Amino acid sequence: MLAEIPPGEIKNISFTFVDATNLTKPTDGHMRNLKFTFQDNDHIKQVWTWRENGKDLLSSFNLERKK
Repeated sequence: MLAEIPPGEIKNISFTFVDATNLTKPTDGHMRNLKFTFQDNDHIKQVWTWRENGKDLLSSFNLERKK
């Protein structure tokens, strides 16, 4: 994975799949992307992208700090 971190205050961090040495074929299931969005001091959103057989499946997680 390759991270793209913007300059200044960090609100988003994105990781992008580069390559893998242990995939039998490119259509095998693997994680393609991961994005963190820092909404405020108490909330983080994650979006995970899984690719298998050329189709992407997105999974979103909303995290909230327990007070």
